[in-house]
Amino acid sequence: MVQHRLGKKGRATAIISIKPEYATLIKTGAKQVEFRKSDLRFLNKIIFYETRPVQACTCETTVLSSIRDKPGIVWNECEDIAGIDQKTFNEYVGRKQAVTALFLGEVTVYDEPKPLSEFGLNSHPQNFVYLHSYQGVEP
Repeated sequence: MVQHRLGKKGRATAIISIKPEYATLIKTGAKQVEFRKSDLRFLNKIIFYETRPVQACTCETTVLSSIRDKPGIVWNECEDIAGIDQKTFNEYVGRKQAVTALFLGEVTVYDEPKPLSEFGLNSHPQNFVYLHSYQGVEP
């Protein structure tokens, strides 16, 4: 079993773009891990920005722990809480040699979707964007 580790002293917050269907799985607890091709092991908080048609931030969570390893190892560690099937995982990962799994804590669903402007952003992140010290966002 791969040891979960926060790595790099997790103190960063990021807004991560996610398709609405995956956001729904996260909000319901069916998806308890977020996969990323980038090395985001140092995150301790994620704000999820849902892409079209929602186009707003709808929930946030803490990152309990993370791993970064070869895709097969990450999948074997996470398949029971992935909320997706292996085919979808493999299509997302593609030919990457390593993938990050972010193990999600309790999810807070916003009463009303929040526009990116509330976090000091004018445009949506292509993948993710770090937040530094915007009001209401603690690293």
